Amino acid sequence: MAGEALEIYGAGLTDGSVIPPQVAIGGRLAVFSSSANAPGFADLNQVNARVPIGVASGSAVPVRLTYIGRPSNEVTIGVR
Repeated sequence: MAGEALEIYGAGLTDGSVIPPQVAIGGRLAVFSSSANAPGFADLNQVNARVPIGVASGSAVPVRLTYIGRPSNEVTIGVR
């Protein structure tokens, strides 16, 4: 649902970087909240974003994170 929070976990981001990652959900740029090292897990990053308005609902909505021009693998989420 638009506005819902999404937590994404992965590796390879720079903690405290001034360059935030971009998150696309359903082909739309998500509202970025924050990114940092995941609490209690060395070398694991957490990115927080919100599902953008206008994303079509479905059981397999694509999500892709891009950081410094490098796209992640695409995954899917369910959106109501």
